[in-house]
Amino acid sequence: MKRTEYPFITINILSWNRQQELAIILNKLREAYYPKNKLEVMVVDNASTDGAPEMVERNFPEVKLIRRPYNNGIGGWNDGFRMARGEYIIVLDDDAYPEPDAYYKIVDFFEKKPDTGIINLGVVKGFDGTELVLKEWDMDLSIGFWGGASVIKKEVIKKAGLYDEQFFIGVHEADYALRVLNEGFTIKYVPEIKVFHKGAGAYHQDFRYIYYTTRNKFWISWKYFPLYAILISNIIWLVHSFLLSLKLGGINNGFWPGIKDALLGLGHIRRWPRKTVKPVLIKRILRRFSLSLIIKGIKLIFYPTGN
Repeated sequence: MKRTEYPFITINILSWNRQQELAIILNKLREAYYPKNKLEVMVVDNASTDGAPEMVERNFPEVKLIRRPYNNGIGGWNDGFRMARGEYIIVLDDDAYPEPDAYYKIVDFFEKKPDTGIINLGVVKGFDGTELVLKEWDMDLSIGFWGGASVIKKEVIKKAGLYDEQFFIGVHEADYALRVLNEGFTIKYVPEIKVFHKGAGAYHQDFRYIYYTTRNKFWISWKYFPLYAILISNIIWLVHSFLLSLKLGGINNGFWPGIKDALLGLGHIRRWPRKTVKPVLIKRILRRFSLSLIIKGIKLIFYPTGN
């Protein structure tokens, strides 16, 4: 891209107890093909105990470090969003980094498609991998984006707000996507702009994933949907979470605890301000969720060892 002015870009990294991986990606970010005076790197540390924040202070003086007193999950990214100076904000996990020429491609894509609010980048599993984790149809059939490998326009944050910290982790992308789409922005999957992600998919294989996705999906439906949509979406999500829990060790592996806490939190959720979502958007979302989760359910049944 030949130009004289370059938009400012912020890289917003959420870190928790991954000192070794964080050091690798911060070194990789130094190789970025983009004007250094137009790029800021921020690390929000969620009260790590492995020496990660001290390592950043010692070895990466150019990085803006925000140290949180406790782990508040996705709330850490919100601290980065509040302080970000960039017109575009690259949101990363602490074991993920974009390819060196991603920055120009990101700017070019947003400028060519100004209605785009969020770009979901192509996630490559491993620091030296070649295989994309997400396929094109995965993104076409679901709403949301990969929270630790995406780019959000600053204008979107001003209009749609920050992440809802009450979700802590898991499915917060779907919650945020609803607000972004409701504001009239689009969310695009751009696999040709790659992010190398060491732990891609690992979180999907443990108790926390089943627990938080089960609980948070119910909360999202209660937060936004009318009654008919709550019933439809909850049935779909129940089936998917049930099959996934069986695959990963049984229904006590996050499934029942997630349902229990979703119901126990219902009174609290009902006190949240109700969000108005356009009816046409609700119908489109339900259609996409239905197709996506049916496909995922089939994969869980017939390919139980796959990701």
